Amino acid sequence: MGKKKVKTTKKTETTSRYVYPILGILVVGAFLLRIVGQLDKVFVGGNVWFRGVDSWYHMRLVDNMIANFPHFLEFDRFSIFPAGGVVGYLPLLSWLIATPGQFLNYEIVAAYLPPIVGALTLIPVYFIGKEVFSSEVGLLACLLVAVLPGEFLHRTLLGFTDHHALEALLMATTFLFFLYSYRTLQWRWIIPAGISLGLYQLAWAGTSYLLFILGIWMWFEFLRRFKNNEDIYPLCKIISIPVSIGLLISYSFLGQGAILISLGVIVVTSGLWLVTKYAKDREQILFGLTILVPTGLAIVGFFYSWHGLLTTFFWKGGTTVQEVGWLMPNVMFATYGISFLLMIGGLWFCPKNKYTALFLIWSLVLIMASIGQRRWGYYTVIPISLLAAYFTFTITQWVKPQVRVAIVVIIIAFLLMPNINNTIRLSQLPNNINADWYVTLTWLEKNTPDPFTDEDTYYRLKVEEKAQYSVLSWWDYGHWIIRIAKRVPTDSPTLTSNIDAQFFTSETEEEATKALRERNIKYIIVDRTLVEGKWYAIARRGDKADMDVK
Repeated sequence: MGKKKVKTTKKTETTSRYVYPILGILVVGAFLLRIVGQLDKVFVGGNVWFRGVDSWYHMRLVDNMIANFPHFLEFDRFSIFPAGGVVGYLPLLSWLIATPGQFLNYEIVAAYLPPIVGALTLIPVYFIGKEVFSSEVGLLACLLVAVLPGEFLHRTLLGFTDHHALEALLMATTFLFFLYSYRTLQWRWIIPAGISLGLYQLAWAGTSYLLFILGIWMWFEFLRRFKNNEDIYPLCKIISIPVSIGLLISYSFLGQGAILISLGVIVVTSGLWLVTKYAKDREQILFGLTILVPTGLAIVGFFYSWHGLLTTFFWKGGTTVQEVGWLMPNVMFATYGISFLLMIGGLWFCPKNKYTALFLIWSLVLIMASIGQRRWGYYTVIPISLLAAYFTFTITQWVKPQVRVAIVVIIIAFLLMPNINNTIRLSQLPNNINADWYVTLTWLEKNTPDPFTDEDTYYRLKVEEKAQYSVLSWWDYGHWIIRIAKRVPTDSPTLTSNIDAQFFTSETEEEATKALRERNIKYIIVDRTLVEGKWYAIARRGDKADMDVK
């Protein structure tokens, strides 16, 4: 299949001699934006204070991997009292830190990894823009991705050592390779698509998200090919082979549901090809489809109830966690500004053909998911920026050639100016943890009994003993307690018992004492935010939403 490009918004591409230097400047600028304002907030008193809460638990996993390299902790006795639980994270992030950490200070490596990954994400963004539209679109999209003050900027700041930055980079890279594979059908892109997908699956347990998008596109592409009597084999080749490679790479760490969903994609795609190849007439083909399609849907429905799938990735009601709430209009415009409006124009004017179908489906699914749960903004900023950039250069086609450059400059100014203050504030955002918390947890480690008889339990891969006592605080702080104090919390962001809310909303001494005895709680940590900022969540979680702080 010959290369067929979407018509670009300019008559000529930006001269290549300038493109890569500009891209390099954007990458370096994105990196600096993410570290300069955070240096004094992450590197404090000779220690590394990681951002957020999950970052601390990732570092707990890295601590263990450094002692047992390259093995990954899969069951953690520290995660919740009394027995611990299965680790809900995957090993790629830990490997990326612990490997150079064999020779370097691994805490420093971990702190710098998010801004490095965030800056590198601009590279696949540029090439997606170039592949679908033009070099100019790719460069402008990179600028927007780098500076828009949303989830992507936040989660790629210095010290935000979570898997989200890796997710964005690997999804964008995998998607780019699928675009190349579809256009060229060449193994040099199909195999990297599978490798990138496998790495993506080693970074995050929710990569069925991308398979869901590919499945939607696969079905529409199949219908198009079937209607036009085109060969189905190329579709089978560019879907089944990368998914198979990805499954081989990540199989050992995937859950049963994720494995079977990957197998379902492979079977359904291959089945579509076999049915169309060997069926004698269209009636037989349609009969085969009535078997294949319900089978694929049943696999998803059995292992991921459709309600569960929708609430996991799209709309989650009744949550006390802001980042999984709806993307409200005020937050949307504070984050994306005029880019969101230009994105709508980009969707409207984007060419609708077989070469843009995958891009449009990918964009629409990500945008809908982000509206339902704002946390997906670290994905959605990419298609929003690409579509806004495309519409920017589309507008220039409506004016005389002599003023096009001026129009582009004006639009870019309007894109950036409303968000500059928010970008600066976000890049200088105070750390979640403060000196009081850090000193308290350090004291707890040094001045309280170890919860296990073996003082090196924290660094063991396999532990049979259960913790002897627990530490109570609001579940947000569980990961801090695990990593800094090396103590076992009653609740954490990944595993919860609800005992925290029961205790804090207790209305009698007997009720509170029962909670303490139930989890053998020896120490309790509270701070002002429990009363001033988090009480609504505590009361709601304790089924006492109308309860006032007394």
